[in-house]
Amino acid sequence: MIGQQVKVLFEGESKESDLLWQGRMQSQAPEIDGCVLINDAPEDFSLEPGSFVTVEITEAHDHDLVGRII
Repeated sequence: MIGQQVKVLFEGESKESDLLWQGRMQSQAPEIDGCVLINDAPEDFSLEPGSFVTVEITEAHDHDLVGRII
C-alpha cells in the first residue's frame, strides 16, 4: 500500500491531532474502519471538507494510513 495513490474524501482536521487532517477512502466506513491521516499538502491546496483529493500513502499503521495530498 505504501507508495500507492488513492482517492480520499477530505473530512478536515483530524480527531487525533490538530497537526493532521483526515479523510476516508471509499472502502472505509465511519465509526467502523480507520481513516487516512494527511500530514502534508501542496502550499496552494484549498482545504474544503467534502472534496475528493488524491493522497499518496507514505505509512501504514494497524488501523490508519498516513499520506500526503498530491
